Amino acid sequence: MYTTSLTRNQFEKLKKFDPGKGVINVESELYIMGSKRSGRERKMLKRFFIDKGEYMGMKLLNINTLVYYRSVLEQVKELVLPETLAVVGGEIIGTTMPLIENATNLQIILSNKQIPLKDKIEYLKKIGRILINIDELKGFPYEFRLGDLHEANFIVDKENKIHVVDIDSSYISNNEPFTSKYLFLNTLLIDLPYKYKVNGHDDIIPSRDSDIYCYIMIILNTLAGCKMYELTIEQFYNYMNYLESIGINKDFLFSIEKIYHDGENENPLPYLEYLIEKEPYQAHHLVYKARTGLDLAK
Repeated sequence: MYTTSLTRNQFEKLKKFDPGKGVINVESELYIMGSKRSGRERKMLKRFFIDKGEYMGMKLLNINTLVYYRSVLEQVKELVLPETLAVVGGEIIGTTMPLIENATNLQIILSNKQIPLKDKIEYLKKIGRILINIDELKGFPYEFRLGDLHEANFIVDKENKIHVVDIDSSYISNNEPFTSKYLFLNTLLIDLPYKYKVNGHDDIIPSRDSDIYCYIMIILNTLAGCKMYELTIEQFYNYMNYLESIGINKDFLFSIEKIYHDGENENPLPYLEYLIEKEPYQAHHLVYKARTGLDLAK
């Protein structure tokens, strides 16, 4: 396993990376290695808050697997893969990876009220294509899923290309799963144990179905402008009925509703184009509340 070694003094001189307003890293902090003046490619150093014990052991196993099979995983060109272990003062503290220059976190883009929905949908389409590419990944000996799939784990570069970050927290089936925001926060999923399977710690094991579920939460959050993973089943279906009443494509709605059925989830990518045929403001939770008297936002 390749390493990047720094002294304590060198590490303390690194510049912290700011992911943007409202974007919070709960498991790590990021630093920039190198300078633009050097003419060399700059790198990102990710320091884990927990760098010992079982958690760190799981991280090291993931990173080792990702680095070893890097050439295979590069089939999915959007993945920002780890390159080396970061060693400071002789101790492993995290990992290094490419720095995507001048990138904007997708969470910031999708929550920006000044950006038209049709532009946001183009980014959402790109996530759907990434999931398809992961399904079609060849030569990787384990099941690979993004796992902790949410808005803040995607960035957009200056050429409007999307990249997936936090890959060290992805799910690889030779390891235990890491916490996934939307799988952890939605208690409704435990009512579907045959679809969203759990391990011995009652953590949902990421799968194609769970990745699509998380993708759908991003889409619904963007449409409604609120936290759709917090809805009760009744609130969810009331909103689905409302979307149907305003003319939202039925195939899109059927694909969305599958997340709470026993059958396999469906990637809604083919139907996203139809969302811009209707006036998008109608799907917003404030318009929904004004028309129905029902509240989605808690």
